[in-house]
Amino acid sequence: NYIAEHVPAILEGWYLGEETGNAVADFLLGYYQSAQIFQPGPFSNPKISGNQNVYPERYYAPYFEDSWKASSDLTLNFGLRWDFRNIPYEQTNKFFWLDGQNPNGGLCFADPKLATDGVAPPGNGISRYCGRRNPVANSLVPFAPRFGFAWRPFKDDKTVVRGGYGVFFASNKGREIDDSGDIYPFEVRSTYTPQSQTTAPKLTNQLYPAYTTVAAVTPQACCSFLAVIQSENPHNPYVQQWSLGVQRQLAPNTTVDVSYEGSKGTHLLTRNDIAQALPPSDPSFCAAQDANGNYINLTNGDCPVASRRPYSNFTGVYIDSAWRGISSYNAANVNLTRRTASTVVQLSYAWSKSLDNKSAAAGIGNSLAGWNGFMDNHNPSLDYGLSDFDVRSRFVANFVYQLPFGRGRRFGANMNKVVDGFLGGWQTGGIVSLQKGFPFSIGASDPFGLLDVVFGTGNRAHQVGNPFPSGTRNINRYFDPSAFAQPDPAHFGFMGRNTLRGPGEHVVDLN
Repeated sequence: NYIAEHVPAILEGWYLGEETGNAVADFLLGYYQSAQIFQPGPFSNPKISGNQNVYPERYYAPYFEDSWKASSDLTLNFGLRWDFRNIPYEQTNKFFWLDGQNPNGGLCFADPKLATDGVAPPGNGISRYCGRRNPVANSLVPFAPRFGFAWRPFKDDKTVVRGGYGVFFASNKGREIDDSGDIYPFEVRSTYTPQSQTTAPKLTNQLYPAYTTVAAVTPQACCSFLAVIQSENPHNPYVQQWSLGVQRQLAPNTTVDVSYEGSKGTHLLTRNDIAQALPPSDPSFCAAQDANGNYINLTNGDCPVASRRPYSNFTGVYIDSAWRGISSYNAANVNLTRRTASTVVQLSYAWSKSLDNKSAAAGIGNSLAGWNGFMDNHNPSLDYGLSDFDVRSRFVANFVYQLPFGRGRRFGANMNKVVDGFLGGWQTGGIVSLQKGFPFSIGASDPFGLLDVVFGTGNRAHQVGNPFPSGTRNINRYFDPSAFAQPDPAHFGFMGRNTLRGPGEHVVDLN
């Protein structure tokens, strides 16, 4: 069970001394500058602190596997797994999700009583009972097949070819239903300031009124801000993986492995601000200036953000947990291993390329500020690029050497046990790692907020020159900032995600 209990209030840590003239005194006395709170709503359980949600989970994963020795040189392996996970719901039907049939934006609710108790009467335009306790029925076809083989193509038994393919499902629960049970009338999200609540007490322990009066739902009550909510069209995220490799004994105690590995991710978790304004029909019109450099069309046409919001009922931030993430990974690996009675040496080189349109569970990763998913939530393809963790090239060498001192060894073969306890059994080793750097992007602002990107910092820059001219790569100036420019108002930067690469890493570890 997943149980979410919210603390009575979350206070922003800003006490400016507005009441006593001293910020510390304001803090100690409980005077506030601003406060945010998840308050129990009129339908929350009065016997429980906060708003408790319980989400039953069911997971079944029976599997079948069989190995078949087709011949003395060929072994085949087959498997099939059924990965069943139920679509989330709240135990007492305190559950909401996006109503895909409402063109203005709306919510489906799981408790039919809300339609008759004055909260969400039919025709209210924002919420309705959709006849279910969760968005869709559970998928019954999450089958995950597996196949593998091992083959010795030559009679000398020094070469083995191995390969395989498999489908692997992942979970889609956890934080992705955080707000689905925390919506009016079960919970009320409030923000207070002394300026906006002039008649309210200024002491935080007296500030919060009890919400006990049932009122009809409004967009402001239910949907001014929804952090993470159950997807109305949930999927089972999965990854396909495949590999092919050859292992060859080059000499006694010496082997080489050459392999290829690949994977493809589908329906990976993404968080999307579906209330983000659509791009303006003519960005150049919104960016027009007069002779003095003043922008002249910020309030004309469809330049105002409010005129471009896709849902009139959603005027704030609405984070929908969708499953629009994709990924691709390909890698070639070469490994050389040498083992003797006293030494093990391994040399490994990997060339790889990882692509995706998101590299983090919440936001897109380190290349975009915030947690809403994409630069343009209506066009995720703009963020398809190198993964934040793409390395491209990596070489690793390591060794372990048993020192020839101690009983039974070259030096001190007959030493007594006490001396051997101090001098015998020692070994030394080391690792050398050389790899390319990680990719990164150059961010930009959203002038006048016309793109409606999160926090106004989720845009990317224009690349207008060579970021790595001769002589710029040093510890103080790794790239040339003049190679980038701020996009005009209403324009997304045309620089792709993660198109630059940071400095590499060279590590030597000896012991």
